[in-house]
Amino acid sequence: MSEIAARLIAITPAEMAAVVTQHPNVIIDVWGENCAPCKALRGLLLNDAIPELLVYECFSLKADNHTDWVKMHHIRQLPTLFLYQDGELVNRQSGIISAGQLQLFLNQNRDTRDDLRLFLESELAAGKLDNVEQALAAMNERERRHPEFARIQSHLHLLNTPLPHPDNELVSRVMQALREADWAWLANTLADVIATQAKQADALLHKDVAESLHDTKHWFIAMINAMPDRSKAQQWRRWLSSFSNME
Repeated sequence: MSEIAARLIAITPAEMAAVVTQHPNVIIDVWGENCAPCKALRGLLLNDAIPELLVYECFSLKADNHTDWVKMHHIRQLPTLFLYQDGELVNRQSGIISAGQLQLFLNQNRDTRDDLRLFLESELAAGKLDNVEQALAAMNERERRHPEFARIQSHLHLLNTPLPHPDNELVSRVMQALREADWAWLANTLADVIATQAKQADALLHKDVAESLHDTKHWFIAMINAMPDRSKAQQWRRWLSSFSNME
């Protein structure tokens, strides 16, 4: 195999069987040398505008070099996409393919939401925050508001938000509780920390304390958004918004 790009690798018909069995989600792009729609599709496959592609391995097969194979598979129009899932051919499409049509092509046979969620969660765990942020940015607002992706956004916000007390043992304890899903402890801690800092801000009226309160609130809002109990999370958000310094 010769690598065309990090996400699109050239293969031959003889290599297809191994490719589709080695990866759970595979796209094979059959293209032609002097084919404008093929070049447009290749641009879609190589960019980051379609988050669903993150869970697929993409391969390229040049039709000009394998005309007998093309005839055997009744390919009459280029480009032609083959989509394999778990070793089985589940869809194919030929002709001009727009970004919207490609998304529909990827999603119409099996909801790839779980695959994408698992991928983003693994990227978060690996500390690859830029990859997660880029994938979320490529989604439309309706997709980002889905509870699973909204929670990932909250985790990303949590990791990107400056911590109020970097040297405080509380920080490591909260992160441990998040990993262990100890939501009861987190909720109680949230009440204690916010209430304590609110009293300090009211009593001292000190700029540094007020800024610390602001950062702490946004940090814990991200934590609240990650709670699985959505009704309780909404209660905590209302409680937090009652503070006068809340933006």
